[in-house]
Amino acid sequence: MKVSFTEHAGCFSLVLCADTMIEAAALTRFGMNGLVEPTYCEAAVNESGMFEASVVWQKHKRSSSTIPHRGRRR
Repeated sequence: MKVSFTEHAGCFSLVLCADTMIEAAALTRFGMNGLVEPTYCEAAVNESGMFEASVVWQKHKRSSSTIPHRGRRR
């Protein structure tokens, strides 16, 4: 998965781009089941000098792994 992080004047942007169908399915489930507000956000540097950031979103209580069909049935 490709990750792009950008700082804008009034916000930060984190963009995830799937490389595989498994990652695409995970991003789709994230879009369907993830809550709007992150529950945890942190940035830190560890002892080796590596900078890392973590953002966590909880799932809706009634989350699903099934992607609903939203198109027109034939």
